[in-house]
Amino acid sequence: MAVYHVRYDSMTQATAVFSPVETGIDSTTLGAVKVPSGITRISKITAIVGLDAQGAAPVVTGANFVVRLGGNALHEGEQEIVVYKTQYESGGGTVTDTDFWSNAPFELYTNIPVKAGNDIKISAAYVGTDPGTPEISVELELS
Repeated sequence: MAVYHVRYDSMTQATAVFSPVETGIDSTTLGAVKVPSGITRISKITAIVGLDAQGAAPVVTGANFVVRLGGNALHEGEQEIVVYKTQYESGGGTVTDTDFWSNAPFELYTNIPVKAGNDIKISAAYVGTDPGTPEISVELELS
């Protein structure tokens, strides 16, 4: 049996700062993921990042996005996973970009042991050039 939990958030923090990813699809703050009874592991992590590319952008921008899993449900302590990389380059000065692009979600099959009844806290950070206010969604498959 697999159970799926999704959290998303806008990443308004400064670069290299982890911030909680705890909003539900209905825009309520759900907080940590409570591991249900009978669940023993995180079997898959899916993440996707969206950028607001409309408006002035620096000539070269690039950031690496990292998801951190923490909380008392993780047997082996905090886990950090690189889930995305952006790169945008254009001529001199600043540019206004209204392109549309989409990317496939990052998927990682895992075997991270967890304790039922305890919490998994999801947070995310990016390092590199500030890409504005990206949006991140993270899905955990628990089994």
